[in-house]
Amino acid sequence: MIPVLLFDEPFWREVLDLGALVRRGLVAKRDLGLVHLVRDADEAWSAVQDFYASNPKPVWHRRQIL
Repeated sequence: MIPVLLFDEPFWREVLDLGALVRRGLVAKRDLGLVHLVRDADEAWSAVQDFYASNPKPVWHRRQIL
């Protein structure tokens, strides 16, 4: 898992309806926590640090890579 950062929060709040994408089955509700709407680089860096602080284990440890 990696966080998805969308810069210019006001713009994305206006044009992106994540709830609609979930309702239509295009995005899993559990994946909404990966999306972070940020205003600037400082806010983005904080979002990345917070994300990895609460998700310390990499995804690849859970499945065998063929």
